[in-house]
Amino acid sequence: MCDTVNIRTAQNQDLEAIAEIGFRAFKANSHRREKLDILISDGDVLVAEMGKTTVGYCVLIFRKGRATATLDAIAVISSEMGKGAGAALLHAAAAEAVCRGYSTLRLIVRADNDRAIRLYRRAGFRRSLRRSPRPAGFHDGMPMIRMHKRIVGPLTALRLGTLALAKSLRL
Repeated sequence: MCDTVNIRTAQNQDLEAIAEIGFRAFKANSHRREKLDILISDGDVLVAEMGKTTVGYCVLIFRKGRATATLDAIAVISSEMGKGAGAALLHAAAAEAVCRGYSTLRLIVRADNDRAIRLYRRAGFRRSLRRSPRPAGFHDGMPMIRMHKRIVGPLTALRLGTLALAKSLRL
């Protein structure tokens, strides 16, 4: 078994695996297949692979003119949780956001998802105190926690800039 996690930009042939992982993780379609297809085409979806198996993905939302990117979804198949795929996806998501000119990454998480909250805190995310005009809960009434991380600072920019350079050289 190969425990090395490889992160790459999703391609059209990843759609089925991403949809299946999302369905299992969120117990519903977190994104319609048509929307996922567009997000994949735009390069806004990253996948985590272990060996030749897709074990996770994340969806990023970028809005022009804003400094904050949104981690819209992140999921790892349950049998591979705790092996580094989630942390690798978070790091790659931050690197992608920096490459596109964003300085902050935000997300929401279910208040009862302790494992994810611990992962986000270890990765440097902090609870956001700002109120949102949208309802502060999920469809089943579970409260949400908003978190954010500043992803650009002198050392972060240098580290992620090196990653961006390496990525651009792969053409």
